[in-house]
Amino acid sequence: MNNSRQDFPTPFWLKGFLLTLPFGFQLIPQIVIADFFALYGIFTFLKKVVAKEIPLFEKSDSFFVCFLGFSFFGADILFFPRNFLFELVTLLFLFGLYKSVSWEIRSIKSFREAINLLNYLFFPLIITLGCVSILRMLGFSEISRLFYSQAGKIAWPYSFSNQLGAYLIGGFPFAAGFYSTNLKKKIVMYSFFMIVIFETGARSVLGLALFEVFLLEFIAVIESRNFSEKLAFAAIFFIFILFSLFWANEFAFKRALGALDNTPLTYDYTRSQNYSEALEAMNGWWAGVGLGCFKALHQFEVHNTPLSLLSETGIPGFMLFFIWLSGVFFPLLNSAIIRKCNGLMLAAAVLALFCLGFFHNLLRNRFLWTLLALGKSELKISADEAN
Repeated sequence: MNNSRQDFPTPFWLKGFLLTLPFGFQLIPQIVIADFFALYGIFTFLKKVVAKEIPLFEKSDSFFVCFLGFSFFGADILFFPRNFLFELVTLLFLFGLYKSVSWEIRSIKSFREAINLLNYLFFPLIITLGCVSILRMLGFSEISRLFYSQAGKIAWPYSFSNQLGAYLIGGFPFAAGFYSTNLKKKIVMYSFFMIVIFETGARSVLGLALFEVFLLEFIAVIESRNFSEKLAFAAIFFIFILFSLFWANEFAFKRALGALDNTPLTYDYTRSQNYSEALEAMNGWWAGVGLGCFKALHQFEVHNTPLSLLSETGIPGFMLFFIWLSGVFFPLLNSAIIRKCNGLMLAAAVLALFCLGFFHNLLRNRFLWTLLALGKSELKISADEAN
């Protein structure tokens, strides 16, 4: 193993960042508590770069640098310079977070510790939110009011329900892995997980959550001859039916099922119109309107990450970003499937968020960038072990 990747203890800033990452409410505009730990980590990383202890970029990072460079060709950045600069600084911050986290995770021990810290609050959080949801259903609206957005969807500890949904979808594979051997805890965790998912009021989140639950349990049933696994699968299906009956008249649940629309689950007219405008925004397909400029022009954000990148950076920008992203995701997925490595749950979490990205704009999602950083670390650790 390389000397540069020996088993060093996890620094305090990274522990603080991973523990506070689930708290997504804004202390000041656009700033959450985890950002303060991240800024310290980025500063520490840059200090090592200046001291020439570590390189600033790797070869694979050149595609991301080219992506940022190409973004300056946006057609409308001169009309909306503040929006462009805000988006540019945000992406630089997230890339700095990615680099600093991926560098600090240097061994299997620190990787596992990071995963444990990232998932530490998942179970307490869904239990808390699940109890709040039940109290709301029982008529204690004053107690639950602080946990819900103005749209009637559960959002705490985030500002918006879709942010909470992304955290739940990304964190679930880790929690499912941790509680896979304890039938009672697993059923409790699944039950409260689905309660909170219902209350987010998002069809995409609900669909992915159901797919995750049944896929993981189906795999468990196939790979195990233990009767308890089959019992768990049946129990989870039964619990879902009970929840559906209990929440039948609740607003967020009906919104999650699409039952408030004329064509539930199949067609979203408003979103399809937004997608059409996003496609029209591209300047001859070679360059978009510029990072952050689409929302300034149209007063809404495209709820689709690939389409948002296409509309703001064009096909070249999209391809550069995709190539950089592929350099982390596909090797991680391949390693997880073939070697059954430590990154198996991580690859599942990243894949789930990639799927969610087709229904929400996750380009600025801190949780996704953190998972990518952990994925990069796992690949480096695996490469060091192979050498």
